[in-house]
Amino acid sequence: MAGEKFSIDVAASVIADISAGIYRTPAGALKELVSNAFDADAENVHVSTNGPQFNTFTCTDDGSGLTADRFKEIMGLIGGSTKRDRGETSQVFRRPLIGRIGIGILSIGQICSSFEIFSSAKGSKTKFRARIDLEPYMRPEARRMQLGTKLKTDEKVRVGEYEIEETEEESDRHYTRVVMEKINPGFKKQLRSQPMVDLGVTPKTFKKGDMKAFLASVSKDTVAEHGAYAQLIWELAVTTPVRYFPEGPIRNTPKLNNLRKTVESYKFRVFLDGVELLKPILLPTTPSVIHKVYPDLDLKKKLSPSRELKVRGYLYWQNTRILPRELQGILVRVRNVGIGAFDPTYLGYPKHEGWKFSQLCGELYVDEGLDEAINIDRASFRETDDAYLALQEFLFQRLGKETDQGAGVFTNIKAISGRIAQRKRNRETLKRVKRSTEVIYGSSRPIELKVTEGRTSGGVKVTPHTIRVDEELLRGVAEKHRELFIGVCGVIEKSLASILSASKRRALLEKIARLFSAQ
Repeated sequence: MAGEKFSIDVAASVIADISAGIYRTPAGALKELVSNAFDADAENVHVSTNGPQFNTFTCTDDGSGLTADRFKEIMGLIGGSTKRDRGETSQVFRRPLIGRIGIGILSIGQICSSFEIFSSAKGSKTKFRARIDLEPYMRPEARRMQLGTKLKTDEKVRVGEYEIEETEEESDRHYTRVVMEKINPGFKKQLRSQPMVDLGVTPKTFKKGDMKAFLASVSKDTVAEHGAYAQLIWELAVTTPVRYFPEGPIRNTPKLNNLRKTVESYKFRVFLDGVELLKPILLPTTPSVIHKVYPDLDLKKKLSPSRELKVRGYLYWQNTRILPRELQGILVRVRNVGIGAFDPTYLGYPKHEGWKFSQLCGELYVDEGLDEAINIDRASFRETDDAYLALQEFLFQRLGKETDQGAGVFTNIKAISGRIAQRKRNRETLKRVKRSTEVIYGSSRPIELKVTEGRTSGGVKVTPHTIRVDEELLRGVAEKHRELFIGVCGVIEKSLASILSASKRRALLEKIARLFSAQ
């Protein structure tokens, strides 16, 4: 006998909570508007925060725009997107479409509870103005409402209201403009925070500078210490499909040219408060940094007859901490959009690698196969998804195991770091030898170390400020040890010249030379 069945009721405010809380940060919400513009073949997107007041946000693009009927269709069933039913790429620039489930319009609820949309479609002789109000469904009393016990999966649920009006427009104009007012009070308070003013990243200074100036200002430690406005700049620049600096992401790395050119081919530009955003990745930050690039991360894996995972990307390592710290980790981009931030755990890498984590970063561009694993916030993944697990395994393999491309990255980093440390120890030893030599000689200036052609009787010739060693004595000495060996020769020559003959001094130096051999 079957047990008694009971319904599961849901408060209507749950839907409103989703609209106000899908995205972890306001930048995440603005990212969705930028993504919509990308899909609409916009070439330019202008976002304004109206700082330092931050009372009104606007986002304007020159994309293909919307008709009033198309807007009503979208608003009639949020979450029922048909964007990809018309293909996987945009109509004009053949960009890979970002939007998939059609909830981007609700992202604005993260920033404000009511807003206006102005738009005109390409070729249309009309434009429309729509005012959307989500506020009634965000009030405390809305939590007492229920969606009902007979709700079907395709049944519509009211989450807000809008009014719309149409007027004439020139047929060659096409655009979409979103005006957000009554900005969330907590967000305004964050943007007006004191760290932003104290450390110099303000709307005023940003307008006067550019992305390189911004990057220089936040590269001392963290972006977060500069306040919410700096974080807004950073998150939009990192996650949206904008281009790199001309020499980015890694200087003097021709193997990353294809990655850079792919992004440039989309002809997509985003401006925040009048400044063009570029991906804030430009490494190494100084020429003296020792670094290595692993540019050939590439994966094509069939997951099922209808699903294939395609990934390309790179890893970058340097022998000092990567700053700002927000760059430490791996960033996964799906259809050119960053999903969340740089992940300092490298998708949950299972081994502790200590200091190596802070010296490594990278990007993985997923061209196909990972869409289904993206959570609704578009900032994280469903970690049990087959494609995510395959991506995770691929990264772990490249980081930690022997592969057909050679040793794992962490093994390689350890070896390089060992050689750097050895060279540093050699330099310190050489400095000590030089100082000792200068004391023995009573020299008032540094001693020059030089090589003499041929063979001399003792192998070493000393003048007040120079030590010369013949090249035959140096023949077996490894190149990296030569300066150190010459310094040792000078100390022995000065100390033992009165005790041992030239031939005996040479025999002693030949024995020492073997200690400095390549072996």
